[in-house]
Amino acid sequence: MKTAHDAGNRKDYIEDLKTIKELLIEVEEKPIIESWGFFTWGLCIVLGSIFHYIMEVHFGFKALDIALKVWLPVFLVGGFFECIAYIKRMTKESIPLLSRTMKKFVFTFATLLLSFGVMMGILIRLHALFYIPTLITLFIGISFACYAFVCATWMYFPAFFLILLGLLLFIFEVHSPIMSLVVGGAIAIAFLWGGFTSLKRESK
Repeated sequence: MKTAHDAGNRKDYIEDLKTIKELLIEVEEKPIIESWGFFTWGLCIVLGSIFHYIMEVHFGFKALDIALKVWLPVFLVGGFFECIAYIKRMTKESIPLLSRTMKKFVFTFATLLLSFGVMMGILIRLHALFYIPTLITLFIGISFACYAFVCATWMYFPAFFLILLGLLLFIFEVHSPIMSLVVGGAIAIAFLWGGFTSLKRESK
């Protein structure tokens, strides 16, 4: 026969489980990248968009030249600083750099990056320069979704925003050179949103 003491122990046990669950959720929701990493990416995208526009409109550069001279350096520089932001964050939280969750994220992102490279190569071969902003928008949007799935559910908002923007650009086939600036601005806003939101999470 259960006593009041047993009922009390059961209640304490349930409360402990709730506390553990809340702590696990809080850990999972913590950003794995320092907030300044988002701001750096935003700056890189803005500069890349400006150079893209200038090289296309004022100098008549072809898709291959813009991809190699603008967007390749943008993604290399952005990726470099993102790695530093990730290492600093993991070191600060005393978390292994390649935890089980991060291994899944790395393999998922590597697959996505490979697909992006193939699609970029196809666009360059077809001289379809006007689709590059659309592809970059979709790539970053899907990357945000992967990041949100791993640890930051609050990043689903900018992910859906960019994916929707990319789909609209593709459906309506907007080919104006000014779109590189418009898309760059939209992506920069998404990165800024992620940076400020991450900054708030870091302070908790």
